[in-house]
Amino acid sequence: MRFSSDRVSSDIDYTSGDAFIAMCRRIKDTHFSRTRKMPLPRLILTMFHRLGTTLAMELRRFMELSDTQERISTPGYLKQRLKLAPDAIMSLCDFHNAGLYRDEDMKTFHDYLILASDGSGINVPTTPETLAVYGTSSKKDARPQASMGLSCLYDVINKVILCCSTNRVKFNEADQAKAHLERVPDIIGNRKTIITLDRGYPSLPLFCHFLNTGQKFVVRLKATTLKRNENAWTPMMSGWM
Repeated sequence: MRFSSDRVSSDIDYTSGDAFIAMCRRIKDTHFSRTRKMPLPRLILTMFHRLGTTLAMELRRFMELSDTQERISTPGYLKQRLKLAPDAIMSLCDFHNAGLYRDEDMKTFHDYLILASDGSGINVPTTPETLAVYGTSSKKDARPQASMGLSCLYDVINKVILCCSTNRVKFNEADQAKAHLERVPDIIGNRKTIITLDRGYPSLPLFCHFLNTGQKFVVRLKATTLKRNENAWTPMMSGWM
């Protein structure tokens, strides 16, 4: 099963490995080397266990469910979480998904996994740091609102997020779709895929890239997006046939 006890145990074992612990150390090489109120495995579990309520309520609920007598304050928890490198969470997600596609009989459409790539923007706390890293979604001369751009590659039938990335609020969605597809074989193996894209993605360089790499794709287009010229399109159309 997708969330069987064996798979959860495998994920926990992975988080206990020296390589993963080293990857988690965002600030100092000595972090996560001692047993504290919020050791690394428990810290990661609290992050995946959140339901969207206040952090204080989440921590209290987690401690009750985990049947531990240890208590940690909200400032103490945030200080511990600050030590964690974000790339480590991505590595854990990749490890989990790779095991899923290796061990499970995943659903397909005519032997193809149906993938969808899309991007979006979300507001984040506005600070000088977030404005410098992600930019603002506000109009010129308006009060700045820090926002980040999200890009995601999703297995539509099996309902699994395969890849995701955070970017500046204005980013090239087509480039991110290419980057996701380059990463995904490490997760799904040699399975065949069809990628679906919406109206924000039409790009001749992207289409040529798909044709040259043999990537099947379906894109939603406006009727006026491409004007067909028989002479210009003949070489490209041969790649579709």
